[in-house]
This record gives sequence, C-alpha cells and structure tokens, in this order.
Amino acid sequence: MMKRIVAIVALLALMLSMTTLGTISASAAASDWFDKKPAANVDYSFAVLGDIQTITLSDVQNDTKYVETLFKWILDNRETRKIEYVIGLGDTVDTLRSTQPGGATSNPKEWQKVRSQLRKLLEADMPHLIVRGNHDDEKGYHQYVCTEDYVKQMDGFFYDSSKTAIGGNSMSNCYKKLEIGNHKYLMLGLDYNAYNNAATIAWANDLIASNPDYKVIISIHAYLGDTSLYYKGNIGSASADYLTQDSYAFDGSELWNNLVKKHSNIFMVLCGHVSATNPVVRTTTGENGNKIYSVLVDPQTYEESEPSGFVYMINITNGGTGLEVEYLSTATGKYFGKNNQKTWELGAGFLPKFDPTVITEATTTEATTTEEVTTTVVTEEVKKGCSGTIISTMTICCTMGTSLAVFAMRKRKDD
Repeated sequence: MMKRIVAIVALLALMLSMTTLGTISASAAASDWFDKKPAANVDYSFAVLGDIQTITLSDVQNDTKYVETLFKWILDNRETRKIEYVIGLGDTVDTLRSTQPGGATSNPKEWQKVRSQLRKLLEADMPHLIVRGNHDDEKGYHQYVCTEDYVKQMDGFFYDSSKTAIGGNSMSNCYKKLEIGNHKYLMLGLDYNAYNNAATIAWANDLIASNPDYKVIISIHAYLGDTSLYYKGNIGSASADYLTQDSYAFDGSELWNNLVKKHSNIFMVLCGHVSATNPVVRTTTGENGNKIYSVLVDPQTYEESEPSGFVYMINITNGGTGLEVEYLSTATGKYFGKNNQKTWELGAGFLPKFDPTVITEATTTEATTTEEVTTTVVTEEVKKGCSGTIISTMTICCTMGTSLAVFAMRKRKDD
C-alpha cells in the first residue's frame, strides 16, 4: 500500500513539474515577442524567407493560411517598407516528410500551394529569387517555380548537364542584375549542393569577376551553421562564421574557400537549412579586406509549435550608409527577439550616396563608320523537361559598316 502511495505521489510530482516547465517555456517564448515601429530612414529593403516548408505542409494538411498570409504581407507592405526584392532560401516544400506514410499525397499539393502565391508576386511585378533546398525535389522545383514567367525575370542561368532527372535542363543556378536608383546588385542564386560542382563554381566566379561594379548577394540553401549541431570550424577574423557540414555533406567551407572569400564585391551570403529559433549573423573579412555578412534564416522548427510566417527584412538606410535587419511574424505583425533586430554602419563609400531618381535605360546608337564592335548577343534555347527557357550569353565580334547604317536609316524612313 505504501509503495502505491509513493508511486502516486511521484507521478503527481512529475506531472506538476512538466506543467511548470511548460508554463515557463510558454512564458519565455511570449516574452520574445514585442511591438515596435518599422525601421526608419529606409532607402529600400529585401524581404527574405527562410525555410517555409513547415507552414507549407501545415496549409496543405490542416487547411491553414500561413503561406498565403506571408505573401500577402509582402505585397501589402511593398510600398510602405520599400521592398524591392524577395528571396526564398529553399525548402519551400517539405517533400521528405510528405512522402512518409500518411503524407504521400501532399507533395503536389504543397507545390501547387506555393505556386499560387508565386504567381501573385509575378502578377504584381514583384521580382524574386527562389533557390532550391534539399526538401525541394528537382522535378517539382522546375515545374512549379521555374515557369516561363519566372524565367523571364532572370538575366541568366547556368546550364548543368549533370541534372539528368530533368533532361539536363537545370535552372537551379541563376542571377539577376538589380538596379535600385544608383545602387547596383547582382543577385546570385545557387543550387543547394553547388559547392560540390566545379563547373557551377567556375561559372559563378566568372560572373562575379566580370561585374565588379555590382554588389553581390549570394543565396544558397546550405552554407552557415551554428556552434551546437553543424559546427565546421571558424574562418576569417575574430568574428567568425560557422560553416555547415552535416549528414547531407553540405560543406560551407568549400563555398567560402572557392568562391566567397575571393571577390571584393561580395556583400552578403544568405542561407537556411539549419533550423534556428533566432537568425544567425556572422561577419568575416574576404581576401581583399571586404566585410561579408553571412545570415542564416530558418524558422522551420519554431513554426511547428507556433506558426508565424516569419520574414527577415534587410533594410539599406540613411542614404546607403546603414544596414538594418528586422525579424517579424507576418501572421501577427509582432517582432521576434530584440537581439534579432540589428544595425550596422556600412560607412560612406561602401555604396554611393543613394539617389532613387536614377533610372537606367537601354540606349541604342547607329554605326556611322566602319569599326569593329564587340557586343553581347542573348540567345534563348528551349529545352525539354522544364517549362521555360535557358538564357545563355556569348560574345561575338562583328564589323558594322556604313552600308549597315544607311540601310537602317532607310528602313526607319520607310517605317
């Protein structure tokens, strides 16, 4: 009898302790949320989406609306927050778990859910880049993300003949030259295992080196880790990156050594993959003395217990001399973690003084004398296996003479 009483008392004590721990945990999480005014003196911003796989799966399985709310928030706040570009860091869907027993039918529904929201960005002419994560099967990525209208907003893709699953027609590596006023960016998206593809890295090196007047922002699914689960080693200065090396053999140090540290115009590397309640920010110094900001955004685990539709706002402020980031929930409008709201001084000269009135327009001139002109010809090639086109560039030399100018003038007159 006494043993039974002791057992009951112990069980009650355990239940009480679990309840207490639950209360402490909940109150601690609640204390992380707060209200504040949006960043001030913002010239423009980039909206970054960490791995949204959890809310995508929830929307499909539980008929929630978190993905729709996330994209609606971006479009609703486009003007007030001066959002110029949207960046998705991969694991857009959760196919690894959705193919387990009981979830096998979720995969196409997840892609369809995401595609419906990406279409809204396209219809609103909101430029965006979505890289592929390890949860994003390549066939689905190319069918639902790399659609023809998505392809048209890019400036180029790296053709990877090793992607046999889609007939060698990979658009997982791409770039966009983005000009905001007089500020110029090269937005480079890399496939999640690009670090292990020498041809891809060579292409990226050539692209960055040939555009020295563009600040480069690289987006790749797996790059940065943390000190507990994915510690690879520290690099650079005392303010070290922790580069990921995990069970998928993603190796951030390969990307750092073979690409990131080499170029003076690389500004930032954005990544996801490693679930982190709070975004991880590291700064390192490249070989040329330039400061590089590496940012990990992946709220997937937190979203399982408290879906919030997180967005990470990167704001360029004060005429291009400041950098400010904000982390908030699009479901509630509240900000998460006071330490996640950070500011840095980029300093005068890192970017030219911001002038939003500058508009870059393509200009054409007529040749009036015989001269050899080097020009870039853009060719489009339609490949089977992906709805879209691959844009490749080649440089050719041609001789343009007076006769061509005369023909052009006559043609204009006839028209």
